[in-house]
Amino acid sequence: GRMFVDEAIISSRIDHPNVVHVTELGEQDGAYFLVMEYVHGVALSQLLAALSKRGRRLSPELAVHIAVRVAEGLHAAHETLGEDGQPLGVVHRDISPQNVLLSANGHVKLIDFGIAKARGRVQQTTTTSLKGKIRYMAPEQAYGRAVDRRTDVYALAVVLWEMLTMRRMFSAENDFALLDLVRNPSPAPPSMYLESCPHALDAAVMHALVPALEGRTQTAHDLRRELALALPGAL
Repeated sequence: GRMFVDEAIISSRIDHPNVVHVTELGEQDGAYFLVMEYVHGVALSQLLAALSKRGRRLSPELAVHIAVRVAEGLHAAHETLGEDGQPLGVVHRDISPQNVLLSANGHVKLIDFGIAKARGRVQQTTTTSLKGKIRYMAPEQAYGRAVDRRTDVYALAVVLWEMLTMRRMFSAENDFALLDLVRNPSPAPPSMYLESCPHALDAAVMHALVPALEGRTQTAHDLRRELALALPGAL
């Protein structure tokens, strides 16, 4: 139950239209429960699967629009302060199409801070157990090293890459082989699979996919800005 309480405390402190809001944490007969806003819609993963089955794709504008909205919510999460006014140091660590909800009325909502890292968490997850979905992990996370907000920026870039290309960035026979690819990535630019991809969009995505933390886009806010400049129609 501790991880659950942690998630509730972290989530309830993040107040942003692009993050599903937790309104209440309660306990009933020793079982904890979360009350969160209901989003009538689908996960991005469901939409992509349905499009793929029909041989269809998202327009680059729509893909970037979704990524920009997630980046806005993500930046708010990263900037979240604790009760003492100090940054909580939130890192989502599981940005993936499953954790992006698209509501029927057009809203984009990031969910599930269930494995998030934050300062003062009651239950720190051990680095030896890999949490999150392997194919969206930045190299540092796949190696079990320290993660920070740039780890989420990378994961969001993988999600955007997949929205633009309608294919998986990393595919392998099993999780061990997949882990190998994810630890030593050499992704192709989206334009390789999407001829209509503007050069600036290619550059923005690849900047966020730099394997080394220092060379990577530094904040979700920076990623949002680069994407907006690359494809203004997405806004």
